[in-house]
Order: sequence, then C-alpha cells, then structure tokens
Amino acid sequence: MSNKQIDRFGDMYAPFENVDVEMQIDDVLDKEINVIDFQMRDGKFGEFAVILATIGKDNKRITFTTGSLVVLKKVKRVTKEGLLPLIGKIIKVKKYYDII
Repeated sequence: MSNKQIDRFGDMYAPFENVDVEMQIDDVLDKEINVIDFQMRDGKFGEFAVILATIGKDNKRITFTTGSLVVLKKVKRVTKEGLLPLIGKIIKVKKYYDII
C-alpha cells in the first residue's frame, strides 16, 4: 500500500493512475499477474481491496477488486514485508479465491 500524501478526505481513495482497464477477478483467474500495489476499502460486506497489477506480454495495467480473506491476508503480508511488486496467479478453490 502506498504512503502518498493525504491532504483531503478525497485523497484517501484516489484512483490508481495510468490504468489501462478495470477488470473483474474472474477475468484474471488462472492468469499470471504482477501485483504492483493495492488499496484497502470498506464495503457493504466488509473490507475489500482494489488491486493494481500488470498482465500479459504487453504488461497492461489493470485493477480488480476482491474481498477474499485469503487474498487480502497474503497481499497485506507481502506489502508489510516490502515484497511488492510480486508475481502471482488468482485461483479458485471450491468457493473461495486464493493467490499463489
């Protein structure tokens, strides 16, 4: 998670810049992505993340959202350990998403 200067409430959830396409998590399922950054948000059903990543040979910059507790836990951990950007793949195991 980036530590950008926040001067206004609107800056808390400023959109990522230079995004080529906003996708759904199912659009990136089983595809290799390079997670660059993320923003945590509060939603109707709890906490979720907006994830910024690159995908494909042309490194298209994408965003997608997820409330998957498994994905959130892993993204928070690698961020805390300073490991972003990091390559991963979103998979679906039964009814939940994971990132490997």
